Amino acid sequence: MPLSKSVPRRQVHERKINFETFLRQDGLWDIEAHMTDTRMHEITSDFYPKLEAGKPYHDMWVRLTLDSTMEVKAIEVVMDRAPFGQCPKIVGNYQKLMGARIGNKWLRRVVEAGGGCSGCT
Repeated sequence: MPLSKSVPRRQVHERKINFETFLRQDGLWDIEAHMTDTRMHEITSDFYPKLEAGKPYHDMWVRLTLDSTMEVKAIEVVMDRAPFGQCPKIVGNYQKLMGARIGNKWLRRVVEAGGGCSGCT
């Protein structure tokens, strides 16, 4: 059921996250995610002097390879766009998730690996 009609407004931000799941020939699973953040107005940052309205300022790809117990066997993270210079530098931090299982405390582990002041959204 759609939402009710809103008062007049102007969109300022959009986040899109797309997930796809693949069963590999070797019996493992790949979960691929693509996340973009887009501002509807021009922005500047320390990494991009000027970013046009409607262009993503976050453009991030993640592939988790899991076994049937949901244990992370491999992880690949790529940032095509990031708002700050330190963002692409934390890509390697996600390797800390190797061997972890998706389940209890999973989100906490993700934030510990790549989030916070020195990390990523």
